[in-house]
Amino acid sequence: MPNPSDSFWQSVLDAANTEEVRMDQYKKQYGEEYAYRLGNAYAQYPWVNPQITASLVLTDNDDLMPQVAEYAAARMAQTGVTPRDIAERDSIGRGVQQRVMSDLMSRDPNGDALLGQMLESVRSVEDM
Repeated sequence: MPNPSDSFWQSVLDAANTEEVRMDQYKKQYGEEYAYRLGNAYAQYPWVNPQITASLVLTDNDDLMPQVAEYAAARMAQTGVTPRDIAERDSIGRGVQQRVMSDLMSRDPNGDALLGQMLESVRSVEDM
């Protein structure tokens, strides 16, 4: 019977190998031309979500950028929220999480309190 930790470490090793293979593929597939096109798209349409911009350019669909940008601008005007607003909100949330984690770890270096809270959250989700 295999040790459960062996299975865990094998999955970690498999994930690392998969990432290496993927990165090598990306290095071969995307070159300077794609970097130029990405930079150009970001410069022309900074209000479009960067993930959408990258997806369109890297799949050779950057000719759709004007239509996507027009739609994104209309949605921003409708909602009153820009990608910068979303990034700022996310940054503030990450900062709060970091401060809370730092405070908890300074009071409980072994992480026993965090494990207890995690267990409680799992139990509450299972009870739903």
